[in-house]
Amino acid sequence: MKLSFRMSILLPVIAAVLVSFIATGLIVYSTFFSEIDTLASQNAWNISYRYGNTVHEEFENAVQMATLVGNAAESFSGRAGGLSRAEVINYLKLLQADRRVLAVWIVWDEDLFDKNNAANIGAEGSTSTGQFAPMVYNEGEAVRIGTRDFASDDGYTEPKKSGRVYISDPSDDRFGNVTARTITVSKTFNINGRVAGVVGVELGMAGITELVRSIKVYDTGYATLIAQNMTNLVHPEDAQLNKRSSAADVLQPYAEKREPAAVTRISAATGLSTLSFFVPTYIPEADYTFYFGTNVAEEEVYAALPKTRNIITIVALLAVALVVVVIVLIVRRLMKQLGGEPQYVIEKVNHIADGDFTTELNVKPDDTASLVFHIQAMVQELRNI
Repeated sequence: MKLSFRMSILLPVIAAVLVSFIATGLIVYSTFFSEIDTLASQNAWNISYRYGNTVHEEFENAVQMATLVGNAAESFSGRAGGLSRAEVINYLKLLQADRRVLAVWIVWDEDLFDKNNAANIGAEGSTSTGQFAPMVYNEGEAVRIGTRDFASDDGYTEPKKSGRVYISDPSDDRFGNVTARTITVSKTFNINGRVAGVVGVELGMAGITELVRSIKVYDTGYATLIAQNMTNLVHPEDAQLNKRSSAADVLQPYAEKREPAAVTRISAATGLSTLSFFVPTYIPEADYTFYFGTNVAEEEVYAALPKTRNIITIVALLAVALVVVVIVLIVRRLMKQLGGEPQYVIEKVNHIADGDFTTELNVKPDDTASLVFHIQAMVQELRNI
């Protein structure tokens, strides 16, 4: 099939433009995809590290406060003449006034405070056997005094077993008329080189929970706080609290090395992928690691890609259309100057060059300036010689 002059110019140019725009579009799309992935990852990592450090400070403050109380307990016990039980309680009241934690407590082992348990049965801060175990706690705006119930309390027994700072799993504890979800941070203290009791602070989870739940990543992304045993300390859904994290299986290998982790998980229920970025929060005094994570649906991260693809396609089509219009205008102008198809003009000129002055060229009625018009006029003049 023989192509006209117009088509022989248009088709290669259109093909070249299309190929160029498709190649450019693919490069732009691929680059944009990579940039979105990088930016989303950096954003999620930044959130995880920033808020992970905030949570770390909360627990470190609790550990430092427990250490402070432990040092004070050793000092109270070792001071010549000792302090009265009332003076110890007043000290705990002053300590609790800054409200960094919900409660502060000290449990002296049997008769190791003032060897006067029998005279203090049922007294303020003492148990029914007179053992000194004062706990000062917040009840609303008021500071109250109670007794630490330690008989079967891990916060009391575990630091004795391990010799380290103990961090408990969260539990709902009652402080007077108020029930609050707390984590116990406790440690032993010594008198004359032997364990004399345990001190502890009750760290309220309300503030940490509010902080973590306030974090928004894209439209439906959320943050979580996971305990060392891979259960959810903070999760957007109350039903998931204290349950094994859905990320536990993929997170466990990283947790064993206390390494940050970026994992992709596919929901069995929805089939959608979730990108999760976890940062370890290590408390060396307790040899305890929390994991702070940000989670975002993969489809939200790449939501802009279809729009970008459509924009690239529209721009490519408009560019091709513009190129076609420009080329058509150029070809029309050229054809008008020639007066016909170039091949036709070449054939007629060859006949005339061979001496055939009978050659007739098709001149359009309104053509008075084209090459064909002037060739025809020349042939007419040659005939008249």
